[in-house]
Amino acid sequence: MFNHEIFAVSLARMVDLVRSRAPTPQQKSSLRALYALTSVASAMVRVYQDMLTVDDVGIPDSLPTIPLLIERIRDHGVAEIAIARGAAPVELLALVRGLAAEPPAEGGARRIKGLLRDAHSSAIMVIPLQPDEAASERRAPSVTQAFEASDIEAAAAAGPPPAGAPPTDAAFELPAELPEGMRSIDLAFDVTEQEPAQAGPVAPPPLPAPAGPAPTVEPLEPQTISAETPLGTALAAVARDPYGHGILDRLTYLSEAVHQALAEDQIQPALHALAAVIAWEPAAPDGSPRNSYAIVLRRTLTREALAQLAPFVTDPRLGPEAAKVMQRGRGDAAEVLLGLVAITEDMRERKAYMLALRGMPEGVSQVIHMLAHRQWFVVRNVADLMGELRIEESVGALADCLDHEDARVRRSAAVALAKIGTNATAEPLRGVMRDGDKELRALIAASIGGPKSRALAMPLVGLAEQEEDLEVLAEYYRALGRIGTTEAVRALAKAAEPGGLLIGRRASGARVAAVEGLRIAGSQAAVAALQGLAADGDKPVRDLAKSALEEIKGRR
Repeated sequence: MFNHEIFAVSLARMVDLVRSRAPTPQQKSSLRALYALTSVASAMVRVYQDMLTVDDVGIPDSLPTIPLLIERIRDHGVAEIAIARGAAPVELLALVRGLAAEPPAEGGARRIKGLLRDAHSSAIMVIPLQPDEAASERRAPSVTQAFEASDIEAAAAAGPPPAGAPPTDAAFELPAELPEGMRSIDLAFDVTEQEPAQAGPVAPPPLPAPAGPAPTVEPLEPQTISAETPLGTALAAVARDPYGHGILDRLTYLSEAVHQALAEDQIQPALHALAAVIAWEPAAPDGSPRNSYAIVLRRTLTREALAQLAPFVTDPRLGPEAAKVMQRGRGDAAEVLLGLVAITEDMRERKAYMLALRGMPEGVSQVIHMLAHRQWFVVRNVADLMGELRIEESVGALADCLDHEDARVRRSAAVALAKIGTNATAEPLRGVMRDGDKELRALIAASIGGPKSRALAMPLVGLAEQEEDLEVLAEYYRALGRIGTTEAVRALAKAAEPGGLLIGRRASGARVAAVEGLRIAGSQAAVAALQGLAADGDKPVRDLAKSALEEIKGRR
């Protein structure tokens, strides 16, 4: 059974040994003892009004080296230390070295966090005191979870709980607020009687009865996770009381069960469990519950796990949950998704990855930066994606790609700019359409369309007046029809006019192309122009105008 006093003394002794530069064998022996204790259970360490608490159990300062630990935690400006079960020795040593160092005038907690970051710690979290907390001995109720000084003193006077008397797991009723997805899990069994599989993690600690109903959480799609599996047992243990006593231990057990499921390629239940934890996290109260969720999710969502889950963002059934999990994975998840965006040839999959990235801070900007990638196919893939999703922020980088050494990249960048079609795209596109070959000019024009492209209407009109190739001209007129603004329709109506009887008479093919643009526009002004052309002396123009009027009438 985990003993809070022994743990506190072991931590304090280790800090003292490092501070006093004791012989290495003594330090190693003390570190082994501390590691053995953290392998049994997690611990939340705080100093409240000059009293040390471990998991809200008061530790008497008469115990050896406890006053030193209290002094170091307080002087370093640390509000709370969360140590997850199974923290590695290198992480524990980084924490101890940070506490043992002489406290600076300010920023001690940040320095300890830096040591933990250098040790690649994912199992220990240090929470600095807020400025108002550091200036006062009183701690905010939200941080101590209403753990008053009188309660601490009473706990310290009562001493540790008697050995061999672990809390019992009370019977639970399924709360009405529990997500629908959780109702497929049998929560009526006693978790203390469940024997985990040999290859799986150890059983979670027993739970006390919750003080009230479980909080309302975000509903999830119904999934089935067998309560007979370690993952089902772990998820049920958290679901009963998502923010109650022992939540760090229960979340740690769930994290181990998720990793076990991923190792066995059980993606669907692992995703469902992770999505549930992520849905519960925002409502976690400040202090131990919120910190517990943060530390366990950071430890669970490793780069390896995220790389295994990322491809399922494109799955029609698992995609929504996978996207939520990836978005919670933050920096590492963004890098994983960026890699998939770069190498995936399927546009549907690229769009799914991009949509997940759009839910991350700076996710879009990270994708845009890939337009400067050294491999041409990566730049082409990203350019295609920017155009498909019409990412306006990418216009500047796409314009730079018009000078890329690879013609395939230049073409994708030009088409992407045409699809985006904002004011900022007009100037770079004007140059490409003026100097590009026939196929490129037609491809760009075919990619322009919609009211957002109104800025391209006048450049298209000017280019159409100079265009000699009928196929390209027809694409210009179709693009003007898709834009459909007053100026675009007026230009099409003028292009459809017959011109002079002998001098200046327009060719039938160009006029038919203009009528096609009016048909696509379908506005009231386009209808008026088509009605005049329905009696035109040129049969192809007259027939197409009549057909266009019938089609527009049918659309209305």
